[in-house]
Amino acid sequence: EHCIIPRWCKKLKFKEIEGRLYCPYCFDYLSNPPKREVLQNEWKSYLNELIKKRRNEEYQGVFAYSGGKDSTVGLYLVNRFFREKNARLLAFTIDHGFKGEKVWENIQRVTDYLSIDWLKIDMSGYRDLFIKEIFNKTFPCDSVCKRVKSEAYKMIAKKYSLDSIISGHDAVINNSIINRKYDIPIYGSIAGYGLNEEEVIRLIKKYDIPWKDPGYGEFDSDCLVPGVVFGLLTNWKNRITWEEVVNNSQLSLIMEYLAYKVRTGSLGRKKAIRKLLNPSHMSKEAIEEFEKIAGKKV
Repeated sequence: EHCIIPRWCKKLKFKEIEGRLYCPYCFDYLSNPPKREVLQNEWKSYLNELIKKRRNEEYQGVFAYSGGKDSTVGLYLVNRFFREKNARLLAFTIDHGFKGEKVWENIQRVTDYLSIDWLKIDMSGYRDLFIKEIFNKTFPCDSVCKRVKSEAYKMIAKKYSLDSIISGHDAVINNSIINRKYDIPIYGSIAGYGLNEEEVIRLIKKYDIPWKDPGYGEFDSDCLVPGVVFGLLTNWKNRITWEEVVNNSQLSLIMEYLAYKVRTGSLGRKKAIRKLLNPSHMSKEAIEEFEKIAGKKV
């Protein structure tokens, strides 16, 4: 009930405990599960200390705002907390060239709604690298996107004398809300608040946040790229078999990503399986916009 990876998946070595099989990810996770109260305390302490030590700076905190639904709710909640503490928050968005007009519209509406200072960091020089990976049917998350984020984070950290950045990520890594794979620690607001996908959607409605689903498919709400790569990998089919997923290294990455979200309670198991095997692909409008940006048909 905590995973979606098939037991017959030969790429992973399952472990049997008291008659039950566990994939290695579930085994490691359940051997040392994150404690919600510890994560929330880490988050609250971080925010309070951040505001206190940067009280004399122009901005007491800086938020990497992607424009997706998680990032939007994270920005809303952090900004509200800062306002309560009479502190200022700056938001910035990395422009790698593939966000699409609907995401930029969301970003404009949300930052206006919050009356928050916002800036765009131009990283469009990586456009050709993205295109190469996309048409090789490879998700560029680690190969290109990580590099883009790393450079942008260094730039913003230098400009505003930062030793940490806030983001909308929901990942809990080594029992911490901090992502340390960059030169500067990234604190995940959704991980800190302990919100799952349904709660994020509920809060958007509750607080009348002017964010709209851009129609980019199942796996991203702030970038055209994942929906295009997933479509190319599956030939835009709406029904995929487990064998197709397990036997394709890129689709297996999506499977493991969804399994992580199920394991941590961010996403229900049935919904995760539906997203993977019976996906709703990105809209025709989104596909056409990507083709216009890339200068190629998909």
